[in-house]
Formats: sequence, structure tokens, C-alpha cells
Amino acid sequence: MASSSFSINLDEVDNAAAMIRRMHDDLEEAYIKLSTYVGTVKDDIYGTDLVGKSLGGATASVIGLAEQQKKALEAVKAFLENTAQVAANLKLMCGNHRGNDAEHSGLLAGLAAGPAVPLRSLPEAGSGYVPATPPPLGHNHADDRPEPPRPSPGAGHPNLM
Repeated sequence: MASSSFSINLDEVDNAAAMIRRMHDDLEEAYIKLSTYVGTVKDDIYGTDLVGKSLGGATASVIGLAEQQKKALEAVKAFLENTAQVAANLKLMCGNHRGNDAEHSGLLAGLAAGPAVPLRSLPEAGSGYVPATPPPLGHNHADDRPEPPRPSPGAGHPNLM
């Protein structure tokens, strides 16, 4: 991992993803049952009096209990889709990390067991190698600098004007 103070226990993440998936499956079963019950309720079941009309959504200020339940079920469905995606992403992350760890440990084992890797030598002066030349520094001479502005006569003395 990035440092010794931060590490990810992939087994715990994998177990958490499996638990999220199981909880998702339990909630999805309940969601399916509830959505079938909500779908069977019609607006006229509440009656024709004022309370029934309010529950059915016949008044201007209320959308109705059945419509409210449908909106709540849409939110639950979005939540279930998100939890399924979270569980899948955690499983994918664990698989990718395990693959990277296996690849890195194999490369490190190969470096430890194999011959030392030679460092690349610098090319010879006549082989097309052009050393970088420093820029001319003629503009940095003290004679080229402008004289700093002189302070005004009252500078530094707040009482003088």
C-alpha cells in the first residue's frame, strides 16, 4: 500500500461486499412483495368523503397516498440499485488489488532472485550526445539592475506630513 500507516485488509472488504450483497437480496425480496401490494391499491378504496378524497389525491394540496407510496418505492429501488453496484465495485476492487499484489510480489521475487540490473551508462561525447548549455547570464549583473526608488521624505514617520 501507500505507506505503513495505511493498509487495506482485502478479506474484510470482500466480507463486507458479501454482507452488503446479502442485505441487498433480503431488501429486494421485501421490495418486490411491497411493490405488488402497493400496485393493487386503487384510489377509490379510500372512500368518497373528504378524508378519502385527500388520501386519494383529489385535493389540490396533496398528491395522494398511493402516489406517495409509488414515489417511496422508486426511491427504494434506486437505493437497491446503488447498493448492488457498491457491492459489485467492492468485489471488483478486491479482485484487482489481489491481482496487482500477486503481480508485484512476483516482480519483487524476480528482482531479489535474479542478477542485479545494470545502470545505463552515459553516452560518449562523440556519439551524438549534446550536453545542455547554460543560458547566458549577462542580464544578471549588478550593473544592469535599476536603482531602487528612494523613500518619500515622510516615509516611516506617520506624524510627519
